Amino acid sequence: MKNWLPVLLLLISGAAVASERPDTNPWRLGVASSAAMSARESAFGVLAECERRFPELQVAGNQLRTSWLERNKDATDKLALLAEKLKARIASKYPEVDVNALLRQTDQAAQKATAELVAKITTGTLEGAPATQQLNTCKWVFTGMQQGKMDILNLQTTAKRVLQEDEISDFLQSYKGLTYEDGGDKFRASGTWIGIAFPLNETVITADAAERKMHITSKTLVAINDKIPPFMSESDETLAIESWDADAIRTEVQRAGKSQRYFQYVINRRTKEINKVFTGESPKTHVLGDVSQKINEVKAGFD
Repeated sequence: MKNWLPVLLLLISGAAVASERPDTNPWRLGVASSAAMSARESAFGVLAECERRFPELQVAGNQLRTSWLERNKDATDKLALLAEKLKARIASKYPEVDVNALLRQTDQAAQKATAELVAKITTGTLEGAPATQQLNTCKWVFTGMQQGKMDILNLQTTAKRVLQEDEISDFLQSYKGLTYEDGGDKFRASGTWIGIAFPLNETVITADAAERKMHITSKTLVAINDKIPPFMSESDETLAIESWDADAIRTEVQRAGKSQRYFQYVINRRTKEINKVFTGESPKTHVLGDVSQKINEVKAGFD
């Protein structure tokens, strides 16, 4: 078995290993496998200690556990799917590696580290403090948990980064460029809005004449500066169609937020040009185009 375990265990302390790891997939697999469990055990472990000291907090604690599980289901599911994808990738690249055994070792180490962390937190903040101070601390922890401060991606920032890297990789791999399909009473197109702040984006537009609706979904690779890792931003909107004829498909004009700008999607069926037209303050037109070259350049340098 490849000796990846010491590298994987660095995730527990949040250490940066980007330059040291020879293969990022095993490291990401360790993160994806243990992040949800570690975050849950950390949060629930602190709750349990507070409930042990103050039984009157048990009702609130049970409610917090339920809401935490519901609120974190999406992140848990994403991490589980990513772990399965990375397991398959490693098994294909390194068939001699017992991936399941590697994960068992990683999860066991993560559980041990999580238990030690919970003990350190509770001992350091509760042990020896006056009862009133202990209770106030526990209430502060409960409030923070209710506000999401102990959610998976807040406690496990490494997992958040790994999920973002996976979303970016999927976006780069699945980008289809400019497409245009006009079936008469149904329409579908994809491409990139040219000239917006973040040029690596993909929008999919579907429309149905019978439903009189246009559905627009967008994924944008947001890269603000060197200090903030890039991440994917998604948007989803459904607009009523104002007109659908042989020349064009137009949505009803919508106000852009609280500003005095208005926008409308216009599909020219003669020229096959797709525009998002802004009127009012700062009038401007975005045209749906293709950034395959830029996507390929980023993909070439993306691990």
